Amino acid sequence: VGSTSHLNYLDLKRETKTLESLALYGGTNFILTGLGEAELVRGAIITPDFFRAFKATPIMGREFTNEEDLRRGRKVLGIRHGFWKVRLGSRPDVIGTTIEVSGRPTVIVGVAPPGFDFPDKARLWTPMQNDDAACGRGCIYTDGIGRLKDGVTAEQARQELAALAATLEKQFPN
Repeated sequence: VGSTSHLNYLDLKRETKTLESLALYGGTNFILTGLGEAELVRGAIITPDFFRAFKATPIMGREFTNEEDLRRGRKVLGIRHGFWKVRLGSRPDVIGTTIEVSGRPTVIVGVAPPGFDFPDKARLWTPMQNDDAACGRGCIYTDGIGRLKDGVTAEQARQELAALAATLEKQFPN
């Protein structure tokens, strides 16, 4: 899908007929504290459909909700399977555990399936919680990814997204 703003993503998600799911993601680093020494951990900020776009259903817990993706949403976290095994000792009660991520108490709500580490060998994922009022359509710092609906070709989706983007460009020229 390429890079886009959060507001454009919301419009594309609402209007697309060719994609089963559409999500945004951006790689980032988090500072993890409260589990021994502070550690810089590779992760990503994502929109709620992210795991669905990959059909990467959490093995424990759940995906993020739309409410958690709001600017003032609850601070929640998805963790990589290997992180759960190594850093959290494969604890079966990990869902609902609070750890400190970049200075904020954050609740673990899901464990990714084994081997899933997109993007960039991510170990943690948090909701994007974008501030659309402050950022607007010109703020492009994330990439998009989509899953085609059954029977739709990549070329059909590309054409549809190009047409939708052209419409958005006319509606919002700045």
